[in-house]
Amino acid sequence: MARLGRLMAIFAVTTILAGLSLAHAQGADPEFIWLSPSTWNSGFKGLLRDLQAAADRGYRLVPLPVTPLLLLVQKSSDGSEPVEYVFASEAKEMDAKAAVGYRLVNNNVMVRRKGVTTRTYEYAQVATRLRQSLENELRVAVAKGFRVVDLRLGSVVGLRSFLVGVDDTEFIAILERPAGTTGAAPVEYIVLSSLKVGTMQSELQAAADRGYRLLPFEGAWGATVLLEKFGDAEPIDYLALSTTKTATMQTEMNKASTAGYRFAGTLGRGTREFVVMMQRTKGRRDRTHDYVLLATQRLGTMKRESQMQFAKGFRVVGFTTSGQLTTAESVAIFERSLQ
Repeated sequence: MARLGRLMAIFAVTTILAGLSLAHAQGADPEFIWLSPSTWNSGFKGLLRDLQAAADRGYRLVPLPVTPLLLLVQKSSDGSEPVEYVFASEAKEMDAKAAVGYRLVNNNVMVRRKGVTTRTYEYAQVATRLRQSLENELRVAVAKGFRVVDLRLGSVVGLRSFLVGVDDTEFIAILERPAGTTGAAPVEYIVLSSLKVGTMQSELQAAADRGYRLLPFEGAWGATVLLEKFGDAEPIDYLALSTTKTATMQTEMNKASTAGYRFAGTLGRGTREFVVMMQRTKGRRDRTHDYVLLATQRLGTMKRESQMQFAKGFRVVGFTTSGQLTTAESVAIFERSLQ
């Protein structure tokens, strides 16, 4: 049921208006444009066509941890070279695209400079159902120079899972390394998992005190998270916020920001409560950002209100869902610098 709730929320959020033709009709290019399939039949091909059309007009994809059926593009102001985009859903396909110059930029979206077909990166994946074996396999991959660049869940619903109730969900990590790399990279990974928010915060803080950091792949593994240790990192504090109401979460996030905390990611996509992680540099208590959360089932509302927030200087930093099944809402988290 939880999986169905997540799917329904994704379906709701992924039909947000693309906005390209509207912007053209108004005679001005907005800084941000949402892209999604104009119809379900158009699917990925239509979305890729719209993404490339936006890129040809000077827009670039904004990396966000959301479904590839909902994309955000931003007007480029640096006169960057022309680029082209392509979709790739699995590591094997990503590596095939990388062989002709593409690099993963956001979930299943890859990009390259137009006309440049030289391979610069290689891709692989680790998939397992067990936390310990995941850490072990990642250790092997790291020794070959790979680093995690994306997380996702895979599910195999077979006779075994149906008869004996075994969870066949796989934890999948997509890995990347510079082409030709064979040596080890100075990076380590650990996996934490807990259904209790207080326990998760305690374990995250203990790991942070040892130099590990939460990766920004929000909610990818639900209540299971991946942490990375890469070189020297300044000491930080983690704070977990949990609530069933979006308005309450916005209040709590802004309250935490007055104590120096900043958005770090979301944990899970629950059908009841949702969890936001915040972090701050130890000893730093000055406020640097404020937050607005938009939760809606209505596409027009999301589009209109998000454009209003963009105009105020806010930027999307996260997505999650809240609610149950038919009442599930898509929640967009906006952040604005006060400096």
